[in-house]
Amino acid sequence: MSPRLPAPQQGRAGDSAPTNAVYLRNIGLCYENSGSALARLAADETISRAQRIKDWNEARSWLQKALGIFSELRDRGRLMPADSGQAAKFTARIRECDDAIAQLTK
Repeated sequence: MSPRLPAPQQGRAGDSAPTNAVYLRNIGLCYENSGSALARLAADETISRAQRIKDWNEARSWLQKALGIFSELRDRGRLMPADSGQAAKFTARIRECDDAIAQLTK
């Protein structure tokens, strides 16, 4: 029999359980990693323009989700001090995606 893992805590970023904020932060970082991986794929000039546009859009979507989580944590006063620059970083990365998409759709 395999060991049972505790169920993830449910709720919003502002819940009183400190692990909830850590859990959401980790989800946000996973979203960032997904966006970064897709951005690297999208930057590959050897793949089709259509695929690159799709990849940039997906990268943007994941980065937008990460921004949403870190913004919610900030707005609810649950953002860790070390993460204070995350929203600005994600906003800049989303802008990079938008710029790349604009270049490819000219």
